Amino acid sequence: MRSKQLSFFMLPTDYTEIDKYLTNNNILASALPLIENDVRIVSGISQTLNDWTRVILFKCVNEITIKTLDSKVEVGSKVYSISPTENPIVEFDKCYFNEEKKQLRNGRIYFIKKFYSDNELIEKPEIFISWSENLLKYLKKNLRIIKEGDFKGCYASNQVMDLLSKCEIELIR
Repeated sequence: MRSKQLSFFMLPTDYTEIDKYLTNNNILASALPLIENDVRIVSGISQTLNDWTRVILFKCVNEITIKTLDSKVEVGSKVYSISPTENPIVEFDKCYFNEEKKQLRNGRIYFIKKFYSDNELIEKPEIFISWSENLLKYLKKNLRIIKEGDFKGCYASNQVMDLLSKCEIELIR
């Protein structure tokens, strides 16, 4: 499997700029977990809906396959799953900010470009790879790299970096 990922630190107010990028590039978002056998399109990652933190990003609903599994927790209920391996999706895990403790847990963006199926390397469509790579470049360009400490190599928004420089926030995993 060949994949890419980027770890980052952002506050909830930072997501509105990413939402603008997604809208301008016709990238759709869906909140996870799925409630039914249906992709729930949300207006953006800055939207708060039942405290969800994982979002999938995609271009076309018709390209997504949802698997239905029997729940191991609740007898008779179903679990709906979208595999990031086979589907042309980008996983976007939002950061968790504990305002009371002033702690910020990292988020990440992750996507798979190639994967193995029956011992054959399958490459996802070039159009998916192109927009996924462009999203990653956009984030790297608009975030600042953390250059020292436990989170060296991760990225953070300007707002987070300012709070860090004043020791007003703690980064955690």
